[in-house]
Amino acid sequence: DGAPVRTTFALRGLSRNDPDHAASLVLENILSDRLQRISANAAVSHYARVLPGVLVINVPGVTAFPFSSLSDRISEGEFARARGQAAAIFAKRTLSDQWLDVDTYRTTVAGDAQAMQNLTIADVQRVADRLAKNPIVSVVVRSAAAAQ
Repeated sequence: DGAPVRTTFALRGLSRNDPDHAASLVLENILSDRLQRISANAAVSHYARVLPGVLVINVPGVTAFPFSSLSDRISEGEFARARGQAAAIFAKRTLSDQWLDVDTYRTTVAGDAQAMQNLTIADVQRVADRLAKNPIVSVVVRSAAAAQ
């Protein structure tokens, strides 16, 4: 009937205090870039502050989970681009966000910066492999306007 439909997938992600948090930020950008090549309206969000963390992927239409987005090996180019994006976003955190992370998740600003600086492609690939093993929930959503 031509109604706008999207499929939303959710799987357990990583919490903010997970040692691989920096890798999950980079992976979020890699997945977003990969899915944007499939559909300009695809979106990826990793909610690390929702315990235990959740990764949400939205894709237009009714579709199966894009397993290749998690299972394909990460290239050096993807890693470099995504790491730069994640580091830029991470550097723009407000003082209050940094304070809340330190107080709530027992992180340190210096530790966060060191984790991002020391991050390797192997770290990000390990997180992708870890997340790929998690159960996946999918929901097909039809817009309210289309349902009328």
